[in-house]
Amino acid sequence: MILYYRPTCPYCVKVLNYVKEKNIALELRDI
Repeated sequence: MILYYRPTCPYCVKVLNYVKEKNIALELRDI
């Protein structure tokens, strides 16, 4: 799965923290 995100977006930061906690494998792409 690919996650498109912006480092400055508060929602994106929340999602990334959740992904790290749950050890979910994602390909990250900065937009």
